[in-house]
Amino acid sequence: MARLGLEGRGTTPVNPYGAFRRSLAAERRWSKAVAVTGALGSGKTTWTVNLGLALHRMGRRIALADLDIINPYFCLREIADDVGRLGIDVVLPPGEARWSDIPVISPEVTRLLASDRDHLFLDVGGEAKGVLALKQFSPFLEDVGYDFLMVLNPFRPQTSKPEAVVAMRHEMEKLSGLHVTGLLGNPHLMEATEPEDIARGLALICQTAEVIELPLLYVGVSDHVFERAREVLAPGAELLWPLSRPILFPWERGVPLDG
Repeated sequence: MARLGLEGRGTTPVNPYGAFRRSLAAERRWSKAVAVTGALGSGKTTWTVNLGLALHRMGRRIALADLDIINPYFCLREIADDVGRLGIDVVLPPGEARWSDIPVISPEVTRLLASDRDHLFLDVGGEAKGVLALKQFSPFLEDVGYDFLMVLNPFRPQTSKPEAVVAMRHEMEKLSGLHVTGLLGNPHLMEATEPEDIARGLALICQTAEVIELPLLYVGVSDHVFERAREVLAPGAELLWPLSRPILFPWERGVPLDG
C-alpha cells in the first residue's frame, strides 16, 4: 500500500522548493472550486495535493475532497490522516465506503462549497467515467466558480496523442456537465526521468494544448531533476513546478510534503 512519508519530519531537511511553489501559486487567480482529473496514473492526486498545499502555506483556507469513484487506492484517502495533521480538512467517502469501490461521495462537499473556505480542491477519479462524480455538484460549481484541470503525462498511452486527449476531454465534459478549463503537465518516466525527457514531454504537451485550445498552467518536475530541467529548458522554465509526490510506496523513505 502506498503511504505519505511524514515520519522524517523534524529530522529531514526542509524542502528547498516550498517558497518556489508558493510563488507560482500566488501568480494565478484560483477559483473557489478546483477539480483535478486525468487518465489513470496521470498524477492527478499528486497535483491536487501540491496545489492545495501551496495555497495552504500562503495562508489560504483550503479543504481537499476525495471524489475518486474509480479506485480507492493511490488517491487522496491514502494520505488523508497525514494531510489532516497539517491542519487541512479532508473530505472522504463516509464510513466503510472509504476503502470500498462503491461510488459513494460525501455530502460534506456541498457544505464546503457553501462555506467560507477560500478553495476546495477536488481529487476526481481517472478517465472519463471518473468525472461522473462531479455531475451532482455541477450546479454548485457553476454558482461558486470553478477550475476544471486535466493532468497530462504524454508518455502514457492514453494521452500520448492530441486526438486522444481531445476525445477524453469531450467525454469528460459530456459526463460532468462542466468545461475543462486548463491543463497540468506531468511528463515523467518515474525515477528514470532525465531533463531531456522533460523537454520532450513539454513539447508534446504544448502541441496538445495548442490542438485542444486550452491553457497549460504548469509542468510538474520531480525535485530530484528540477534544477537540471530548469537549465535545459531555460526559455520555458517559467512553467516548471517542483512537484513532490505525496503518495509513497512502502519501500520508499518518508519525506515532508513541503517546506
